[in-house]
Amino acid sequence: MAINKYWIEVFLRNYLKFIMFSMPFLIGYIPFLSETLALKSPFIIGIYYGPLLLSVIWFKDIIHFKTIKYYTVIILISIITLIWSIDVNKGITNIFLLVSSIAAAYLLYLFDYRKLWAWFSWGMLVFTILLKLKVLYFFLDTYNFGGDRLGYIEGQFATDPNFLGMYIGIALFYFISTLKNNLSKKINKTYIYIHLAACLLLIYFLFLTLSRTITLSLILTLMLTFVVLVLKNNFKEKKVLIKTLSISLVSIILLVFLILNSPLSSRFKGLLHDDRIDIWKVIWGLIGKFDIYSFFGYGLGSSDLIIGKYFHGAVSDSEGILRFSAHNLYFDWLLQTGLIGFGILLYLLAKMIKVNWKSLNSKNIDLFLISTFFLICSFGINTFGHYSLPVMVGLIISTLLTKESTHKGTSK
Repeated sequence: MAINKYWIEVFLRNYLKFIMFSMPFLIGYIPFLSETLALKSPFIIGIYYGPLLLSVIWFKDIIHFKTIKYYTVIILISIITLIWSIDVNKGITNIFLLVSSIAAAYLLYLFDYRKLWAWFSWGMLVFTILLKLKVLYFFLDTYNFGGDRLGYIEGQFATDPNFLGMYIGIALFYFISTLKNNLSKKINKTYIYIHLAACLLLIYFLFLTLSRTITLSLILTLMLTFVVLVLKNNFKEKKVLIKTLSISLVSIILLVFLILNSPLSSRFKGLLHDDRIDIWKVIWGLIGKFDIYSFFGYGLGSSDLIIGKYFHGAVSDSEGILRFSAHNLYFDWLLQTGLIGFGILLYLLAKMIKVNWKSLNSKNIDLFLISTFFLICSFGINTFGHYSLPVMVGLIISTLLTKESTHKGTSK
C-alpha cells in the first residue's frame, strides 16, 4: 500500500505540473477537441481534471484544514440547490469543478504551490507569445471576434480576452513576487533580467487584451497591496513607507498613462453603457421580488438560462436556447443560490479577508496578490463554473492551507 501511495504521489506531482502549464492551451483547444473526438466539453474537462481526485488517499489530512471545511459548505449548498435546478447537467459540471478545486488546492499545498505556480506562469508566457504570433491556431478555422483585442478568438480555437487577462495577471504576480524575494539576494543577474523581461512581456500582452475589468483589477490590487502594507507597518519604518508610497505612485501613474495612450481609453468611455449593467439590473430585479427564488435561488447551473429568458441581448446556443453569462461571480452565485447562499458566501469571503489581513507582510504577499486580484476580477467576469476554476481557486486555497499549516506548526 505504501508503495502504491508513493507512485500515486509521483504521478500526481508530475501530472499537476502538466495541468498548471497546459491549462490555457487545453481550454483554447476545447472546441477543436470536442469536434474531433465527438465529445462534449464537460467530458473533456472531466478527463483532464479527473486524475486529481486521486488525492482522496490523503482524505484524513485534507478534512483536517478549516479552510477546506469552509469551502465544503459551498459545495454542500451547490448540491442542495441542484435539486431544483433547470440545468442539472451544467450544475453537475460546476460541482465537479468545485470538488476538483479542493483536490488541486491540497496537491498544490502538498507539492509546494510556488513551484507549481511557476509552471503556470511560464506556461502562460509561452502561451501568450504563441497566441500573439498566431501559431496556436494557424491551421484551424477561426475568426477574431474583437478586432485588435488579443485573445478574442472564436472557432476551432477559442479564447476570451478577459480570462486571458486574468491568467496573465496571476502569472505576472508570480514574476513580481519572485523578483521582490530575490532582489536583495546575491544571485545571477541573468536570472533577474529574465524575470524582469517576463514581467514586461506579460504587462504588454495584458494591455493588448484591452480588458477594462482586468486593467482596473490590476490597478486596484496593486493599490490595495501597497496601502495595506503601509497600514500594517504602522508608519514606524519610514524607509519602508517612503519606498511603498513611491512604488505605488509610480505604478499608478504608469498604468494610467498607458491606459490614456492606448485603445483602452475609448473602451473606458463606454463603461457606463456596458451590457453588464443591464444584466445585473435583470438579476437584481429577479432577486428583488422576494419570492421563494429570491431566498433559495434558481438552482446550480441555472443562471445562464434565467438571464437568457429576461435579458434583451441574450444569444442562442447550438441547440437554439437563449443563454447569457452574468459576467459577475457574485451576481451569478446570488441568482443560483439566493440570498441565503449569498450570505454564506459573504461570510466565508470575510473569513478569507481576515486571514489575508493577518498574513500579509512585506516578505510574503502571494496570498494577498492572488486572492485580491481574483476577487476583484470576479466583479466583471463570471469565474464561477469556468473550466479554469480548479487552477485559479486551487492556487488561492493552497496559499490559505500553507498559512493555516504554518500557523498550527504542522508539517506537510
